[in-house]
Amino acid sequence: MQVCIYAERHKSDFLYQGYTLTLPADPMAMANAKLCARVADGEGYSLELVGQWPDFLYEPLETCSATLQELNFLAQKLSQMSQEEMDTYEGVIQSVPERTIRNLINAAYNLERFELLPGIMDEEELGKVSIKNNLVPVIRNLPDEVYSLLSLKKVGHCVKEQEQGVFTSKGYCCRSTEGWVEPYDGKELPEQTIEDYIFCVRLQVSKTKEDVWLKLPCSEKRTRQVLADLEIHTFKECTITDIRSPLPNFENAFGKDVDVETLNALAFTIYGMECLREGGADLEAEAFRNFDFESYGREDWRKSRLCMTSYVASSNETPLEEEQGNGPQMEL
Repeated sequence: MQVCIYAERHKSDFLYQGYTLTLPADPMAMANAKLCARVADGEGYSLELVGQWPDFLYEPLETCSATLQELNFLAQKLSQMSQEEMDTYEGVIQSVPERTIRNLINAAYNLERFELLPGIMDEEELGKVSIKNNLVPVIRNLPDEVYSLLSLKKVGHCVKEQEQGVFTSKGYCCRSTEGWVEPYDGKELPEQTIEDYIFCVRLQVSKTKEDVWLKLPCSEKRTRQVLADLEIHTFKECTITDIRSPLPNFENAFGKDVDVETLNALAFTIYGMECLREGGADLEAEAFRNFDFESYGREDWRKSRLCMTSYVASSNETPLEEEQGNGPQMEL
């Protein structure tokens, strides 16, 4: 999922092209994107959806006047959905009375209140299923010979109206329980899990063609676990197909032929430098001219007992969790 950012004051410039950002993105990357798009603080900007967004979201997002922060928040919620949840989400947003960015975000928090019946694409099919499963109280006790005289389409229409259901590209969606939560009030976004990584690389296993996201830096213990999970011996059995980073300009700094070990070493180096910088160290000082930032980063990482899980860095006492993605992929 990507968005192109345009500064309003430069849109009349024929040579101006804006800046494209991959979402979800770190706050640092979003700030850098605005800078690259020449959007000054407090100035207006417009957004254009590019890249692979869910087809059903293009129309509502292009008309709801979302900010970059709102769009990024929604992109993170979407990236965490399974295919089943995404299919249900399509139905939920069709059910909301007004498709504002506020409602689109809140809809992602209400998926468990809706049910999707895959493959039921019209009122006639809905009527057939409803009669077969005896789901329509008003005709429940009719003689069997009467059912053949009923219009399946009219029965389906009646069920759809009563349930306030909708048809999507995947099937029929309706409420399963009452209620609606609104974590987003339209002013302050809910707290968001912050990704703790320097690089996030997408690997494709050569034999199985399985897509895998791996976050760096990654400890040796975690590396061995990932290799075992993928049933491979080295990362040379994978190809890097995508590289993401919250750091400005790093996503396009490497070719796809760079190896995981090199990126991991660099990630530890950057991590070590950031730890020292946050501690008040002047990295330009003579004392750091030949300093081994990589080793320092690895040691600090070990002492902090941090390792990468499915979503964020957490204590290595936390069990591994996997996220079901859209298709043959998982996040590690």
